Amino acid sequence: MKPDIKNSSIQFCQAIQLTVTKYYNINHEIIIDKIKSISSWIRITYLDVNCSMIPIIIVVNIIRHLPYIESIRIFPLLPRQIYSLSDNEIENLILDPRNSRLTKMKLRLIIDIEQIFFFIRLIQYVEYLEIECSNDINLELLVKCILLKTGNCVTSKLFSMCLCVGRINDEMMEKLHQIMACKDFVHEYTINRVCDRIYFQWK
Repeated sequence: MKPDIKNSSIQFCQAIQLTVTKYYNINHEIIIDKIKSISSWIRITYLDVNCSMIPIIIVVNIIRHLPYIESIRIFPLLPRQIYSLSDNEIENLILDPRNSRLTKMKLRLIIDIEQIFFFIRLIQYVEYLEIECSNDINLELLVKCILLKTGNCVTSKLFSMCLCVGRINDEMMEKLHQIMACKDFVHEYTINRVCDRIYFQWK
């Protein structure tokens, strides 16, 4: 059987999307060869990948063979998959910014903050991060940790973020403003709420 891979045109954004949703127990080189074949005649700029169904080493190899990819949407790994990786294994997976145009990352259905940190470490050069949060996520802790992680990382280029949340009230927005204001490495920032989304931008 072949991997479940499909490509389709995304209207209004002039991008070509590659969606990878499943993995069969076959040699992963077959998948990479398929990706190479597709990318040799189509300039793929958007990747939608289900990391909970596909080994992370294959996901990384797919990204490495898509030289024009600009944006990625990820259904994250399960927490136990992250915890099973050693620091050396993660280091070997980190993507080289010199060989990539990837600047936007969207994480779906986040249930654990460590999932976010894993992908920030994996793709350190993203400029825009969008997170679809579960109701169990502590938003204050999440924002504090992301600012701390990226602020202390000299390679991080992240300066824009969107949190897709459920209901959000004025009290929570005020707390988020206070968090942004007290971080020494955030000199200027804006926070805007639009329906169920909170947009952050900082310098």
